[in-house]
Amino acid sequence: MTATGITTSSTSQTTASTSSGEQGSTTTETKPVPSENDLGDVNGDNKVDAKDASLILVAYSKASTGDSDGLTEAQRTAADVNGDGKIDAKDASAVLAYYALVSTASGDILTLLEFARPKVQ
Repeated sequence: MTATGITTSSTSQTTASTSSGEQGSTTTETKPVPSENDLGDVNGDNKVDAKDASLILVAYSKASTGDSDGLTEAQRTAADVNGDGKIDAKDASAVLAYYALVSTASGDILTLLEFARPKVQ
């Protein structure tokens, strides 16, 4: 998602593999990685805004009480904004902070991926 609202689509995946023993087993886990255009856009309206933060909080509250979070896998991937493998208030807070930035800033604006997951130097 860009600040101008122009989006394009792309997909990528991260794959982790493990193996053990001579006759052991091999496990491959593929975890979807959201494109910059999908991250934070939980409701799929091509915008990252307070509606998305609200959906994240609803999913978090449902999961916290033992219910299903009610999200599809694609929505879960978009909702895990900070990339920690959990959907929680931190993700909703990042969405709201980014929405405030995009709504008030001008010029070049970071993507949500750059904003929420800064590279460690």
